Amino acid sequence: MKLEIRTFGGFGVTEDGGFLYQPFCGSPKSCELFAFLLANQESKISYDKLFELFWPGANYEKARQNLNSTIYLTRKCIQKYMGKVFSDHVIVNSRSMCWITLPEGVKVDFIEFEALIEKAEADPNVESKVEWLKHAVELYLGDFMTDFSSSHWVRPYQRRYLYLQINALTELQRLLIMLDRLSEATLYNEQLLLLRPLNHIGKNMRKAIDDAKGLEIELDSLKKVLLGQKEDSLAIEQENSPGFNLPGGATIVKLEDLLEKARTRADKSEEVATLILTVSGSSGLREKVMSAIQSEVAKKLRKGDLFAFTKKGAWILLGNGDPSLAENVRKRISEDESLVGLSILYSVEISFRAKVLKSSLEVDRLKVQLL
Repeated sequence: MKLEIRTFGGFGVTEDGGFLYQPFCGSPKSCELFAFLLANQESKISYDKLFELFWPGANYEKARQNLNSTIYLTRKCIQKYMGKVFSDHVIVNSRSMCWITLPEGVKVDFIEFEALIEKAEADPNVESKVEWLKHAVELYLGDFMTDFSSSHWVRPYQRRYLYLQINALTELQRLLIMLDRLSEATLYNEQLLLLRPLNHIGKNMRKAIDDAKGLEIELDSLKKVLLGQKEDSLAIEQENSPGFNLPGGATIVKLEDLLEKARTRADKSEEVATLILTVSGSSGLREKVMSAIQSEVAKKLRKGDLFAFTKKGAWILLGNGDPSLAENVRKRISEDESLVGLSILYSVEISFRAKVLKSSLEVDRLKVQLL
């Protein structure tokens, strides 16, 4: 007997390829309890947490009775398909805690998905890294456990796996472009375009490929247009490609060029409206995060805005010096759900602050803080 649990695109259990679902779990409530414990399969969940999620408003005794009944029903159904030895250990409750343990040999798609991505990250070989990522992205068939989308507990997991998939597809495209396998990169771009929310990385890639006449465009130029930056680091992009236009109309410039522009405005007694973007973490992690969020930030900017990378994140000079505009833009960017999702994905803090400078001395002071 071969059991597999599917969570992407819906929750389901198959036995030797045959679909089970309800027979496996017993009832909608026991299915959702099983799904919740599965999503938290590395953690022990308190009874109080389960009561709050599944029987809100019930008194303790009633909620405890409901929980015991649901666990009993789930175990009974599991026993039918996996045997008593397994059923007693799949859902465990002890000392006001409840958790799930998976028998050896049971495959779960989201666990395998994360394992493949970890293997890809650890593999120094580009060819095999591509293969790990290919296997990973094939497992993602849609949002995590869509059957329970109306329950608020599932939404953070859906967001996490969506952005893991976006990140894996983006990295897969980057590696395929490095290997000069452009037709394959195009296919994975189409997958990116189908994901929610639509991301500008995919949109820009499709436009660049459509604009390219066959394969006459040089690979290095294509890399720059498709990915917005070179493989090594953001610093290289600043040095070699100042003036790179972002999707929303803003322009990436060297930090020194942005500083000079800010000083010139300040010397003319103009108010200089700026945004400072800060990303926590190591320098390598910051570069990775900035690569991912660059286009998300860009869509909130306008033509005439300048964007420069710093050691801690980025400095944005707004074309309009209105102080209230700076705060409005900061609010729009910081509340963007895509950035919230990326901060969860990378486990970093992404913060923005608006600052209006009124003299070249204030510009220089801010420069020292950012470098």
